[in-house]
Amino acid sequence: HLRLHANVKVFSCEFCEKSFVQAGNFKAHLRTHTKEKPYQCSYCSKSYSQSSSLKIHIRSHTQEKNYICEICEKGFTNASDCGKHKLIHDPVKRYRCEECQRPFTQKVHLRKHIEKHHPGANFGILFKQESDKEDTKIIFEECIVDEDNGDEKNIAVV
Repeated sequence: HLRLHANVKVFSCEFCEKSFVQAGNFKAHLRTHTKEKPYQCSYCSKSYSQSSSLKIHIRSHTQEKNYICEICEKGFTNASDCGKHKLIHDPVKRYRCEECQRPFTQKVHLRKHIEKHHPGANFGILFKQESDKEDTKIIFEECIVDEDNGDEKNIAVV
């Protein structure tokens, strides 16, 4: 217990340079290297490296939706999806289609829009509007796509 407060990292990974205070976190980290997935779903054949991931997955079978949007009351099986959903209620549309100027709250929605409505168009430059308490500024993000493997790299230009 004292190691935790003193942040003494006694568990060192043999595969990389990370070290850990707690044995449980160390074991979970090791599974990222070994690809071990000891937590198996009782509804289907999927397996997971962490019990928390399995718990989230099981909710897809039980339809248990513990995370509720306070604005529209839509339910979600995990906090991450609920948080992403809440962006649709944000009045600031942070991304805009270069082809037709339609605004979007999330980059993924912009990408899907371009694939559906502007097939073959380069993802190119998208507008990202950032808000803070004092002012709003526009940042341009150039998305460069590697032709060989499809990886994307964003370069911000203020």
